[in-house]
Amino acid sequence: MDFPLLSFCDPLERSDIAPAAVRAQLGRILSSALFGRARRSAELLDYLVSRHLDCPDEPIKEYMVGIDVYRRDARTYRPDIDPIVRVQAGRLRRRLDDYYAGHGRGDPVRIRVPRRGYAPELTRQQVQAPGHARVLLMPVVAGSAGAATIFAAGLAAELRHRLHRDLGSRLIDGKPGFVVPDTSAAPAYVLEGSVRADGVVMRTQLAMTAVQEGTIVWSEQADVGAGPAIARQEQLAQLCCSAVLARLGVPG
Repeated sequence: MDFPLLSFCDPLERSDIAPAAVRAQLGRILSSALFGRARRSAELLDYLVSRHLDCPDEPIKEYMVGIDVYRRDARTYRPDIDPIVRVQAGRLRRRLDDYYAGHGRGDPVRIRVPRRGYAPELTRQQVQAPGHARVLLMPVVAGSAGAATIFAAGLAAELRHRLHRDLGSRLIDGKPGFVVPDTSAAPAYVLEGSVRADGVVMRTQLAMTAVQEGTIVWSEQADVGAGPAIARQEQLAQLCCSAVLARLGVPG
């Protein structure tokens, strides 16, 4: 019995993105933590992109995906009854959205699987040069009320002042609920901090994370005791600011 199958032309032939760049991007995605714990999505993405590159003149059909990826029996498999490919493609699309909203923000190539097709769509993303990278300053989190909250607020204000003085519009103020509006505005680095109180001692931790790699590139921890809080806040903020400027290649 014949039944309609989804079939879409491959857009790669209209793209100027080199296959090597696409394969490199595929490797970044598959090696990420998000796809490392999603075997089915990883297998489907690997198949779609590899097929897309190896056979650019052949459309990718749902029937083909069901047999090649999900080992359906060619004699009995009917895509109009068995939704395995459509279900897994939907999950893959959501995971790709999550990836590019997080660690993939700064990746040079974006891979997208259209909603009514299986041939990947490829676009270039704007990647910030090191000297023009943007930094997202998140609120300094206080682990308890009282002295920790007061110290965290003062440290956050000092960080904001010093970083804005040196970075200007490249500093993004990450107020609670902040969402990056689009890829071009995405930060290359995120600064986070916390303050915890234990009696008269407050432990302050600061860390800078590279968004694309998802790795911590700088961190500092200091215990603050009784004494002038402003001087200690200034010292920590200056230490952090120097680390950020060095990472961005900006003269301090």
